[in-house]
Amino acid sequence: GDSGRAFTRDGKVAEALKPYGLEGIAEQLPAYWGQQPYTAGPTYLGAAALFLALLGLLLASGRNKWWIAAVSLLTLLLAWGHNFMGFTEFAFKYLPGYNKFRTVSMALVVVEWTVPLLAALALMPLWRGEVPRRKLLRALAWAGGITGGFCLLFAVAGSAIFDFGRTEAADFMSRQYYQMFQAAGM
Repeated sequence: GDSGRAFTRDGKVAEALKPYGLEGIAEQLPAYWGQQPYTAGPTYLGAAALFLALLGLLLASGRNKWWIAAVSLLTLLLAWGHNFMGFTEFAFKYLPGYNKFRTVSMALVVVEWTVPLLAALALMPLWRGEVPRRKLLRALAWAGGITGGFCLLFAVAGSAIFDFGRTEAADFMSRQYYQMFQAAGM
């Protein structure tokens, strides 16, 4: 979808701003943060999907989980583009067809397929009752610890690792506050 567009006046963001009398601002706020506002929408995989994928790695038997995990990791590395330049240059030179991508972040589409596939590999043996209780509890602890660790890392140091804001948003807010103070005679 077009995540570069603004929120709507009757949406959840406007509803949250209504007690402050700012619901009209929602239409002016962009729904996307990041460095590529008009090349693609944001890629999203939630903590639950990550948790189930890790559970799949820990619970699933057979070889399928390994090639799925390898493909996930490889395409994640490919999507980093200029943030992992040595690998990106190698892929552009030696991986057939890779240099035809409009944006390297399109490789994340593969991750969006493989993570739920790993999650399904976790759920299949659970539904069949094939996982011993001890193994399940250990896998739940590991998957929960890793997922919770990532969540804690983002909660505590997220803004130091990633820029969750946009320059345009900061400029917009500065102009809004300036206009509000000016209207109030301050």
